[in-house]
Amino acid sequence: MNAIRWIGAVLLVGAGSLWGYVTAEALKRRPEQLSSFQRSLELVKSEVGYGLVALSTAWERASRQEDGPVGETFRQAALLLNTGEVESAQRAWELGLQSQVANLVLCREDLEVLRGLGPVLMLMSSQEQCRHLELICTRLRMLESAAIKHATRYAQLTLNLGILGALALTIVLL
Repeated sequence: MNAIRWIGAVLLVGAGSLWGYVTAEALKRRPEQLSSFQRSLELVKSEVGYGLVALSTAWERASRQEDGPVGETFRQAALLLNTGEVESAQRAWELGLQSQVANLVLCREDLEVLRGLGPVLMLMSSQEQCRHLELICTRLRMLESAAIKHATRYAQLTLNLGILGALALTIVLL
């Protein structure tokens, strides 16, 4: 009976530690993903504004620049636009972003800024699109700065909270 209690205690501490680690890593990945979106949108802005490249081609190039869910967001949007499965670039962007929401560690506010890109795609001149892309990149930089501060403050805290919370619960249960 005593051995079962100790095994349960070890499992409980392990689960609490794992929760703390996963949560801390998510807090650290958010600024990285915001930065990846910024770099990709800067590339799209350059391609559309100066290279006069089609939007789907710019998205494909941006998808090759970034790995993971950020690159996959651009890859999905480009694929949808190229195959004609959607009626507009706005819808392609929305579906591309939606396809990766589960893989992104972005908060609601981050996603709202990214969704703000959709309504202006291919509806304005390339200069106006570039200005709008710059505005979104500026907002993403601000969100990234706040995310870095948040991660710095809370990543270690959540890691420790997971471990110490599990230890406290184990002591109470033993």
